[in-house]
Amino acid sequence: MIPLYVVIATSFAPRAPLGLIRCQAPATAEDVLFTSLEAKLSDSAGSGFMLRPSQLPASAPERTLPTIRHGLAPQEGITFYRDGNAWCPFCERVWLQLLESGTDYGTVIVDIGAKKPPWYTDVIPTGQTPSAVVDGKIIWESIDIMMAIEERDDVAATALLPTKPAARARVVAELKEFDNAEKGLGVGGAGYAYMRGAPFGQSPATGADADAAVADMRTTFESKLARLEARLTQTEGPWFEEDFGVLDIALWPVLERMAAGLQAFRGYGLRGNADFPRVSAWLAAMAERPAVQRVGSDDGTLVRLFSRVFGMKGAKSFDGGPSAAIKGWWSFGSEAALEAAAKLVRNRQEVVADIVLHAQLGQGGAAGFSPGEAEEVVEVALALVASRLADEPPPDVTELIEDPQQRAAAGVVACAALAFLRSRVSAPRDMTASAAECLRAACALEASEAFDRFGYV
Repeated sequence: MIPLYVVIATSFAPRAPLGLIRCQAPATAEDVLFTSLEAKLSDSAGSGFMLRPSQLPASAPERTLPTIRHGLAPQEGITFYRDGNAWCPFCERVWLQLLESGTDYGTVIVDIGAKKPPWYTDVIPTGQTPSAVVDGKIIWESIDIMMAIEERDDVAATALLPTKPAARARVVAELKEFDNAEKGLGVGGAGYAYMRGAPFGQSPATGADADAAVADMRTTFESKLARLEARLTQTEGPWFEEDFGVLDIALWPVLERMAAGLQAFRGYGLRGNADFPRVSAWLAAMAERPAVQRVGSDDGTLVRLFSRVFGMKGAKSFDGGPSAAIKGWWSFGSEAALEAAAKLVRNRQEVVADIVLHAQLGQGGAAGFSPGEAEEVVEVALALVASRLADEPPPDVTELIEDPQQRAAAGVVACAALAFLRSRVSAPRDMTASAAECLRAACALEASEAFDRFGYV
């Protein structure tokens, strides 16, 4: 899957009109659909996201380095190797710690798909991300990287371990046991088993035994959750320790994914769960942190990830309403909505091409349109979504497409295009989680109103 959005503006050369979209001379469809939006959104794309020409992914939510092999990485400082889609929870741990500590670092994106690059697997025994070169030392395993970052003599960095020796030793021991199935909290493994209906490497039960097996897994998960609840009650504030630190960072990617997946696949809500108030308060406090908002995913991305990568089916909802992590997601014209609109408008050529290709709208004359005509309709659909996000008046489709039958057919193409776009966006790869949720909401609303916009015969 390739990213849809990049935010470095590219030169846009309007193609010759094919005759479906009509505008009064000397205006073009480009003028009518996007000129005013571009002017409003010129400063709204958000910082950090960059174009990566001729690379996958084609964009990234932070500046990245060229592909540097571990042995050639700088001997001072931190070079962080992470997955391309920003989906890996262990990469998210390290990334979040780097941002929270304020440490300078460079990022190298690694494609760890089915064919991993030999230069990576020759050095990293697991063949997985993350890995890092910390002051010349090659390290893998997320907890080991986190410890190496904390142990550096960097006066400019914010310490995320306690300063008192006894407390520091206790937290380090707990951190090192975090992923241990026997000594750690075990919330992630139990939550995944309950969500999927089976532990890693096992097939879910079927038939009469399935419900009882899932019930047992829920009991196991809630027993682990109770341990986490008890651990969080040891401090007055929401964090594991009196101050935010490495334990909070280590747990976040797991609970972020459990909160999304359990709601979708089991109807089990972690956020706002009255039976586990400290866990709920911790989730809410974490979601408020700027670094978490920068690296986190939205529920739609995570549920689709479970479905596509792990083969999980039967989600009750991909987007069961706004997550507690996203404030004001429905507010079109908000900062997050403007970010989504800006990225959509600036990169509409790539988005249109991707939709037409992968939603099969250019195959076999969708709704009676040629591929070129389908592209024109998709452009109109994107303009409608961007206008809604920017809280601007939408273009009048009846003035752009004169023939009522063509408009009705265009409504079919617009619905398909926006349904595909709603599923395709991925956070944080393409945009922040809050922007992605705004985009999904705008796509759903515009698709539902397509025939009000385009008409029918």
